[in-house]
Amino acid sequence: MIIYHKILWYSTSNSNTSITMSHEVIIPQNARAVCGKDLPPLDPSLSSSDTGSILLFYQYIEPEWTKSQHKQSLKKVIEIGTKFRITGRGRVAPEGLNCTLTGKPNDIRSFCYALREWDDVFSETDFKITDGLPLDKLFKSLSIRKTNELVAYGLAGEKAPSLKKFGGTHLEADQYHEAMQDPEAVIIDMYCTGGIRCERATALLNQMTTVSADLNLKGVYHCRGGIERYVKTYAEGGYWRGKNYLFDRRMEQTPQIKSSGDVESDIESKCCLCRVKWTVYRGQFKCHRSLCGVPVIVCDSCARPATENPRRLICELCQEGYRAPVEAPDLVDMKRKAEELMSERSALSKRDSLPSKKLKIFYPDRLFLSRLPLTATLTKVREALGPGNVLFVKWLTDKNNGGFYGSSIALLSSPEITQEVLKRGSLTAEGIKVDRKRIKVAQVFMKDDLNMFEKFQQNEYPPVGY
Repeated sequence: MIIYHKILWYSTSNSNTSITMSHEVIIPQNARAVCGKDLPPLDPSLSSSDTGSILLFYQYIEPEWTKSQHKQSLKKVIEIGTKFRITGRGRVAPEGLNCTLTGKPNDIRSFCYALREWDDVFSETDFKITDGLPLDKLFKSLSIRKTNELVAYGLAGEKAPSLKKFGGTHLEADQYHEAMQDPEAVIIDMYCTGGIRCERATALLNQMTTVSADLNLKGVYHCRGGIERYVKTYAEGGYWRGKNYLFDRRMEQTPQIKSSGDVESDIESKCCLCRVKWTVYRGQFKCHRSLCGVPVIVCDSCARPATENPRRLICELCQEGYRAPVEAPDLVDMKRKAEELMSERSALSKRDSLPSKKLKIFYPDRLFLSRLPLTATLTKVREALGPGNVLFVKWLTDKNNGGFYGSSIALLSSPEITQEVLKRGSLTAEGIKVDRKRIKVAQVFMKDDLNMFEKFQQNEYPPVGY
């Protein structure tokens, strides 16, 4: 996962053949997610029945599946898996699906297409397929479990930060590689084989940034497909060092063309107890310090004492003095505040993006008079609006016959008199009457008629027309 203190743009190669960039062998087609695309075809050299394929994928659902949908989804995934003779493990939670599956190459692809056919949301899924898997590395059976969370990190349900609202920006593997070279980028070393943990982690970080004035991040990005896709793209490992632990019978992933000796020489990990150099994680040993629980490496010689006395297991961070916070943040309240702030900002953004309406300006000394009786005269209007208040009255006429229809524009002696007459005509119970008929008084918008009353020839009576 990468956090930026400044926003950068990156260029990528469109080539589908292996290329060398800065003495690093890159396989560009491996860098690209298959979301919304056809799945990669099977290499003819791997079409033998002597090998299988492994599929890694996850798909978050937002909004979450209801209880009924959750139950039906579990049933459907098992149904599709059984149909295509799929084996492996999976979790179906209200928030989506997370699976590591094996099977024959064509069966694996049929399974993926069947998911897409069942629900369009799986068109967004990055199905990561590795062919050429030895048959002894395939799972023996299919186990799909109904769970509350796809990954057990305590961010399910109402605590879960919205991926649609706060999710980090995906970078393809080669884009991520280039981003790592920027000196302004802060790289968070988070263990995430296929990318699923970074989905919620980046969303949580963006959610925290929304509510906290202390965090001033310009962007949060993560590698689509996780370490698994990155190592496939960079055949010599790129910036990756060591082995990538896998949650399947392969156990670990190493760069395709990097020798085992070079891989071993890159590794600095040691046994948690005896401190001998060790590269294999087995036994699911974890740091015993309170609130930590970070996985630790234990060599074969120390496996028994570690099992008998797990209190001796202390991770590197805890040995350096790190202590996990005693109090957990109120994630529900944080989510509520972040979503409220985002809604407010969205509303302001929409308002600011709307075409600005032209400011309405009124003439300070003109009034629009309507509902005048046809018996109205200049004298009657002046008497009604007040002696000495009216300088001129322009009778408005019908465009077709030229006759007066009961409306006029009056030029008054001052802005103060204009406001006084306006208030008397529109806000008082008595109003203003001409020949005992109450007339309507309103302000006049300023238009291209500034010179209406220049060289104006006043008539006592409105025109009759024809």
